[in-house]
Amino acid sequence: MKKLISLVLFLSSLILVPQVLAQNNSYISIVNPVRGNDFWDLKDQKPETAVLGQIAILEKFNLPATWLIRFDALDNQNITLKLKERPLDEKGLFLEITPTWTTQAKVGYKTSNTWHAAGSAFLTGYEREERIKLIDTAFKSFKDNFGIYPVSVGAWWIDSFSLDYMEKKYGITGALIVADQYSTDNYQIWGQYFGTPYYPSKNNALHPAQTLENKLDIVITQWALRDPVNSYGNGVIESTFSVQANDYTDYHNLGISYFSTLIDAYTNQQFNKFTHIVVGLENSYNWSKYSGEYQRQIETLVKKAGVEKLAIVTLKDFAGWYKFSFPRLSPEQLIITDDPLGSFKKTIWYMNPYYRVGWFYNQDGSVFRDIRQYIDGEEELCLKVRCDSVNFATSATRV
Repeated sequence: MKKLISLVLFLSSLILVPQVLAQNNSYISIVNPVRGNDFWDLKDQKPETAVLGQIAILEKFNLPATWLIRFDALDNQNITLKLKERPLDEKGLFLEITPTWTTQAKVGYKTSNTWHAAGSAFLTGYEREERIKLIDTAFKSFKDNFGIYPVSVGAWWIDSFSLDYMEKKYGITGALIVADQYSTDNYQIWGQYFGTPYYPSKNNALHPAQTLENKLDIVITQWALRDPVNSYGNGVIESTFSVQANDYTDYHNLGISYFSTLIDAYTNQQFNKFTHIVVGLENSYNWSKYSGEYQRQIETLVKKAGVEKLAIVTLKDFAGWYKFSFPRLSPEQLIITDDPLGSFKKTIWYMNPYYRVGWFYNQDGSVFRDIRQYIDGEEELCLKVRCDSVNFATSATRV
């Protein structure tokens, strides 16, 4: 407790430190999740439409990307053949479960009120032996298509049992999960390092490992990176302050200047040894509506890469750099930022393998809104048995 009090006092003093441009390593990964025909509901758009449009934009700037492909999209040759023409791009698996996948794996599909409910779409909706069957089926199909096993996987939540299995059997090096969200999509992914990568614990993928014995040698990165100032809350309105084009345009009528400011909020951090941000768009969104903003995002990243020395890399390459640079445990991370919307508000986020602390200066004054202790060995929800829901926010350990 004395260490925590000292940490709180230290963080309080940091707001007085002038901020300068970071001189450290800053990385951007362009990641595009690819869904297939299962539950497809865009009548005027095919699964390959957005993929082909994204490729056209990326080719203009000669940029690499990571494509996380869902099982039902692996049989779409309009997608896979085109991706094979881009050898510098990384192809990985998007582990979102649908009936096509469960049928091939000879596992019963868990029907919920919506196809994207946690009990249907996440591996945690299935028992351990079913998770193994699903994973083996997906990796086999991927190798049949691309000739190799993927080293990057993603889903809005992946449990530590599945991560451990994929690391040991298939050698994955990185996994993408969704950033903090309290109620969006009716599940809670909450409490991990805020907006930054980390090595997860073998017992809880939201917790950074505290020992080498309890460490999964996998780099966790985050989708829909949140606004450090405005995203903290229990509703969709808060969580949609993010780098996602569909979030900030649809819910807040914001544009590319907000996106640019949010990127700067993460990359201009003088105390961190590195920065990593994921930017992308799912192919299940209306391409005619979002293609313009997607291109503006890519153009913004290219400009920043030229001026601010940002490197645009695949998830695989970033994971390789991270593991080389930090071979033991996750480094501490510190985010100090003014409000990207331009108000008087300020925020400090501090993370290390033992604590996560969020300090806010807002209309309520100086407030510590998030003080969270990571307990080594504490098991995540649904680790050993299936669950219909995942609600990490209401079950998280707080101090």
